[in-house]
Amino acid sequence: MIGSDRAYRDPLGEWASVRGIEDDGCPLVRPDGHIAWRARSGSDPDALLDAVARTLGIPAPKGGRAAGKTFATAPH
Repeated sequence: MIGSDRAYRDPLGEWASVRGIEDDGCPLVRPDGHIAWRARSGSDPDALLDAVARTLGIPAPKGGRAAGKTFATAPH
């Protein structure tokens, strides 16, 4: 966690200027460092589940629905 009250500090605000999210936002980062999805602010658990399912190429939870969108099952 990076922030004024977190383990890592950003005194010059450089991370804050490039991250593209507010303090309450959420990035989903793939192991190769690619940003697969981001919520600029607020938290929406369904949207995050939706993004994880798309990133992994698996069916979305809740009977194929998350965040109000329907997904096809990825071929295996």
